[in-house]
Amino acid sequence: MSRSGFDEPWFARTTPTVRPDTPGGQASPFLAARAPFLKVDDEVQANVAQQGQVQQPLSQPQTQQILQLYNCFMVSLKGNKSTAPNQDRASIVNFGKVELLTLCDGHGEVGHDVAEVCCEVLPKLLLQHVARVESGMSPGVPNAARNPQEAAAALSDVWCEAAVQTFLEMHRLTEALTALSLDGEAGKAVSFDARCSGATATTLVLSNDRIFVAHVGDSRAVLGFHPPGGQWMVRELTRDHKPELPEERSRIERTGAQVISVGQQPNVTCRVYSHQQAWPSINMSRSLGDLHAHSQGLIAEPEVNLIERSWDASSRAVVIVASDGLLDVIDSFTAVTMAWESFEKGTDPGHVLSQEAYARWGRRGLQAGYSDDISIIVRIL
Repeated sequence: MSRSGFDEPWFARTTPTVRPDTPGGQASPFLAARAPFLKVDDEVQANVAQQGQVQQPLSQPQTQQILQLYNCFMVSLKGNKSTAPNQDRASIVNFGKVELLTLCDGHGEVGHDVAEVCCEVLPKLLLQHVARVESGMSPGVPNAARNPQEAAAALSDVWCEAAVQTFLEMHRLTEALTALSLDGEAGKAVSFDARCSGATATTLVLSNDRIFVAHVGDSRAVLGFHPPGGQWMVRELTRDHKPELPEERSRIERTGAQVISVGQQPNVTCRVYSHQQAWPSINMSRSLGDLHAHSQGLIAEPEVNLIERSWDASSRAVVIVASDGLLDVIDSFTAVTMAWESFEKGTDPGHVLSQEAYARWGRRGLQAGYSDDISIIVRIL
């Protein structure tokens, strides 16, 4: 299969397989985690959309083949959480010279629903803005040929504004879907409730020699590059949005809510709490959904960054977008080097990382062999 046969825009996403032989139709985390690498694919069903908005579902092998042609690798592995479903979602959009990598990690009773909608819709909303920027049609953007530095700065400003508006629009959509679901007759056709459930969202846009990053929550993005004759250098592209951060705590406390510590060392977490609240407390300060918690100072406004390419074509470079199921147990440097070594050996970096992460969760000795959902996008640059 030649790469030239897939020049049209395409969209691939992870969707947990529904198995009738398991309780609640959920895939068994034990079988998914213990099976050989190729069997882990049973946890992932990817669809590729070609010819614009027309979706043409392809088989799992076909989809994986297309992703590999673009040096993309994607896996979503259900954690060992009893009957809870896999609440992670990931997607990759290729639109000519622009690629979007998106990962959402749901939380709460129906966090998987929130993650599903956000991972499906958010890239499409953002792509509309990115296409406008890339075409040079945005008002106020200087001519790059006349003043490259001013043009780059202006494009960065436009991107930041586009990212903020996209995330806020996505959050408003969770509000609208929730209201519709709770609205009598209309609610019979829509089942969506983001009052006590939400999702993180981390989106990377790869365009020319730039990486644009926008995120809310604690899913992460990491960049690694290795110049010839040098050593691996790793850069964290995101930071976890936690309520104990000074600026986040200040905003939360202005609403009258508190940031409290829960648990015992070394497993203490900080959560947002109000007196007599009737919903579970949350351990992050930004998210999509979580409508009750947004009355306590949570926001959907993303933190945005622009990274200019600082390595040449002779350098090794890789970017990883992952849920905390990976990066809570494998540090960023190790993840980057493992991904590259796997790629050089001809094995799937996503599968290798997910298996190693699952094994490390098991060695933590948590109750009932608990492990979080593990979702990973690896892009070799």
